[in-house]
Amino acid sequence: MTGFTRRIMSTQLLDGKKIADGIRAQIRTDLQRSGVAPGLAVLLVGNDPASHLYVSLKEKAAKEVGIHFEKYLFFAATPEAELIQKILELNRRTDIHGILVQVPLPDPLSEDRLIAAIDPKKDADGFHPKNIDALLAGITTIVPSVIRGILALIEATHVPLAGKHAIILANSFAFAQPIRKMLTDCNVSTDIDRSTTSPGDVGLHHPEMCTYDIVITARGIPKSVTPDMVKEGAIVIDVGTTLVDGKIRGDVHPDVAKKSGWLTPVPGGVGPMTVAYLLRNVVDASLSG
Repeated sequence: MTGFTRRIMSTQLLDGKKIADGIRAQIRTDLQRSGVAPGLAVLLVGNDPASHLYVSLKEKAAKEVGIHFEKYLFFAATPEAELIQKILELNRRTDIHGILVQVPLPDPLSEDRLIAAIDPKKDADGFHPKNIDALLAGITTIVPSVIRGILALIEATHVPLAGKHAIILANSFAFAQPIRKMLTDCNVSTDIDRSTTSPGDVGLHHPEMCTYDIVITARGIPKSVTPDMVKEGAIVIDVGTTLVDGKIRGDVHPDVAKKSGWLTPVPGGVGPMTVAYLLRNVVDASLSG
């Protein structure tokens, strides 16, 4: 067992918070040595409680490591053109090195259009289409922070990855394809499943699920990954975050802990890692500029 895992039942929980603490400590050291003062700007639209919670966590983490943080609040009915104008304004500012549009966005706002308006060099989250295209082409640019976090958690198991089989349960190819590319580079054969599911019938669609060594789920359907869907000893990465009765819940049913080999808790798994690598992307952008 490594210093970043703790055992529960037959499973080792991957402590994303502890790993993220180390990443943030290194960022703090890097900034102290460099004398650079990075800036991160976040656009938050509407009053979704989960989104406000996530932004507050990012603000706290940024300030702790020495990153200047600016938060721009907009009503849900704000015209898209006004949001794009703010992004273009931030693109021009030399003291802002990272820009993030918090998702999900209220209808009818387009996540794709707003992210595309961000200068690719300031794309803190890493999902600008130019950065995704570059990553898929094998060109090293900005890697999405959530994907950097997922891969770091998988690496924390110290399980040899070559020859393993993985499945990604996701609603978005924009999210799943970069993960598949990076896992493939590690000689992991990877499938993507985007079938429409619900908590009651998800297992019926995946009789082959229990053959995968690595399961990455990001559907936002609480308890939808059940023990019968998981191979004994598998690495299970739970990216799902759904606010249920005031608490954040993942996609993985608690009983999976009786069967999997490694599991990321929610909260405390992928979330802290995503925030840490978001900050890392901002710092890297400031140092390269």
